[in-house]
Amino acid sequence: MENVLEHTLADRLTAHLASLGEQPLAAQRQEAAAAFSALGLPDTTHEDWKYTNLTDVGRLDPLAGAPVIDLSTIELGPYRIAGLDAVELVFVNGRFAPSLSQEWHTGNQFAGSLQHALVQIPEPVLAHLGQYARVCEEGFTALNTLLAHDGFVVYGAKNERWDKTVVVYHLSTGTKEQCWTNTRNLVVAEAGCDVTIIEKYISLSPVFDNDVLEIAVGANASVQHYKLQTRYGDAWHNGTTRVQQERDSQYYNATISWSGGRVRNNLQAAHAGQHCETNFYGLYLLDHDNLIDNHTLVDHAMPNCYSNELYKGIVGADGKAVFNGKILVRPDAQKTNAYQSNANILLADTGTINAKPELEIFADDVKCSHGATTGQLNQDELFYLKARGIPEDKARTILLTAFAGQVVEQVRIPALRDDLLEQLMKELHHLQIEF
Repeated sequence: MENVLEHTLADRLTAHLASLGEQPLAAQRQEAAAAFSALGLPDTTHEDWKYTNLTDVGRLDPLAGAPVIDLSTIELGPYRIAGLDAVELVFVNGRFAPSLSQEWHTGNQFAGSLQHALVQIPEPVLAHLGQYARVCEEGFTALNTLLAHDGFVVYGAKNERWDKTVVVYHLSTGTKEQCWTNTRNLVVAEAGCDVTIIEKYISLSPVFDNDVLEIAVGANASVQHYKLQTRYGDAWHNGTTRVQQERDSQYYNATISWSGGRVRNNLQAAHAGQHCETNFYGLYLLDHDNLIDNHTLVDHAMPNCYSNELYKGIVGADGKAVFNGKILVRPDAQKTNAYQSNANILLADTGTINAKPELEIFADDVKCSHGATTGQLNQDELFYLKARGIPEDKARTILLTAFAGQVVEQVRIPALRDDLLEQLMKELHHLQIEF
């Protein structure tokens, strides 16, 4: 890739690494520097990136400083979820904003910044950070490991049940030319722990976010994780989430994206024990040259585990959606039950959908299925509604809401579900469509 990363960045990264001196993550950063030197950034010649052109991203300078923001001008009110009792953590351009946040530390529970976690709860942080998102596998992860200054950490000790939801606000402001942000995030739910996290990505002006989140779900623990890119403007985003599940654990993820210029969500879960349960839900709406690319993987490495995945998309004029979902069943993973479905509605001839569901099975006693569909609104259903006096634009909105609502209804937090349904109606109403 012909860009600044190829020619001048290597020496600057080396100098940046030296400037950090001795610190708890020094060894990981050294490894990341070597990995990035070998990998660089992916381009469309890489199979997993063939539909996502990152040429413009490659011209950006990841070492350029983010602009200084007057935090007193930021108002969270418009972005809060009504009726939700939450611990709030705020990051602005990848930096923790303590004046806008309420860190939580009770001894057995922690929700706060990575920098503070390294001081207050170093043992679980250092035991898990960098263990699941491996720098040798992907250039963006290597660069994040090398450059991330901060991020959020949520920790629950054995048998801790969180009464409050943790809401993390990722606010970005600046320009793509001057602002590349990296946050490194970690969730650790020890055996029997139960925790819920909501990530909200909010773009006040466009930037490029490169974020990595690692989630360790202990034996008989449960993690609910919502990733919301619903007020993301024209921001660019590469987000990597790696989940490690121990026996009898549950991980639930819902990724909702109907804003963002170029959005790439990489979500992987690996089963390290028997009787794990994994649920992935996704919804994406886009048009106007926007791109949303969801890549998922459920790695069934142990027997008697279950996974279920449902992603739905609505693509309008000049929008481009990518879905690549893979179910991997390893030889020892007998008695696996795994299901995957991707359904799309194409609302204009100039929209594009690239769907690639995958099954890779090396065990013989399994129940697995996958499928992908792309179509238009059902004309018979549309005619039925119009025949009963409903205007065509409202009839379309009703049908689209019913289609997308099958994902939103899976949201397990009533206040969040109601908030998303209200936003969904507005988004569908304003979605510019060429029929």
